Amino acid sequence: MSPGKPREASSTFEVEPTLILVADDDPALRSVVLQGLQKAGFEALPARSGAETLALVASLWYRISLILLDLSMPDLDGEQVCRELRRRGADLPIILCSGLPEADVLPRFEGLGLAAFHKKPGSLRALVALVSQVLADSSGPPGPDPGTGRAAPGSPPGPCPGSDAAPPPG
Repeated sequence: MSPGKPREASSTFEVEPTLILVADDDPALRSVVLQGLQKAGFEALPARSGAETLALVASLWYRISLILLDLSMPDLDGEQVCRELRRRGADLPIILCSGLPEADVLPRFEGLGLAAFHKKPGSLRALVALVSQVLADSSGPPGPDPGTGRAAPGSPPGPCPGSDAAPPPG
């Protein structure tokens, strides 16, 4: 660069793909969903159990945009995971997935802020469309939500509520 000449600012920047956490103990179903989401342009991360889901959210909370959460898992079920995430202050959109009728399941999640329900097995195309719709509905202007005081989606990451973890530098 020659003296006296300002450096040109780059007009391009890297955007990380949207990360979806797929929490399901059924390996075949988890694999199909992961592949479908990746084919649709999402980054997808598997979790084989409720405990693994909680651990991944604790360590990658600043990257995860949405959780697909199976209701029936052997260690911690979807309800326990959802309650624990909300107790920790995680505001991530959660789509609950279950083979049980929606009317039988949703009352258990009253007040937990589920974003949507997906009836299993259902179609992969419908699930990807639901993920896209929930993400579109949950994107808002950066800054704290006046109702909760919590950061809105798209805000710069701060420490995860209930965690000592900080986002990686820069």
